[in-house]
Amino acid sequence: MSYLSIPLFNVYEPLDDSDSYLLIIKNKQLLYYFLQNYNYNTNEEYIKVFDESNNQIKTMDYIDIVTSILSIDVNTKKNINALVRQLKTNTDILKKTSLNVTSIVKEAFDIIKMDSPLDIISDINISEDDIIKMMDINIDECSNTMIERLNNYVKFSYELRNVRIFIFYNLLSFLAETEIELLIHNYKYSNIKIIDIEYFDDGVCIFDHKKIVDKDICLLE
Repeated sequence: MSYLSIPLFNVYEPLDDSDSYLLIIKNKQLLYYFLQNYNYNTNEEYIKVFDESNNQIKTMDYIDIVTSILSIDVNTKKNINALVRQLKTNTDILKKTSLNVTSIVKEAFDIIKMDSPLDIISDINISEDDIIKMMDINIDECSNTMIERLNNYVKFSYELRNVRIFIFYNLLSFLAETEIELLIHNYKYSNIKIIDIEYFDDGVCIFDHKKIVDKDICLLE
């Protein structure tokens, strides 16, 4: 079993634990470093993942960290790459399509070659990967509200990459408490953990756990 570790907040628990957390960082500089590190994926100082042998493993394979829900996009590179890997399992149709398209392009080239005053050659070989690229595949984002976009992001990231821990910054500034409470409740059934990072403590009690690091970087539990 793998474990989630957030040393700053004394959190160490199995990855499949679905309890929600509200983590408040009142030290602005610490909050900046905490968010900056994961915004640019530069290191894993504050959030870590360990395997059953207590060896640290790559955090980003298990956790999704969203530092701004204003720019949340279901069509992240990670999601699209995972989607493409799934589509590549349709080997028969992709192989058939690549052969058909290659044949059509070769016929077009033969006609062009006959009309060309120059002696030209071509090496036409359209692969299954080329067919996938031609499709320019994206996930249809049809949501109209912030909560719908966030729900879609969690849903597809879970289905495509099996991500079970989602860490957001500043959810309380953009979503109503009832919306966040419903989000937490719904995703518990899929064993998905929601963690919100905040600067202010507004007395919200909708999360399973609330922990605070004060201005002096002391943990209050």
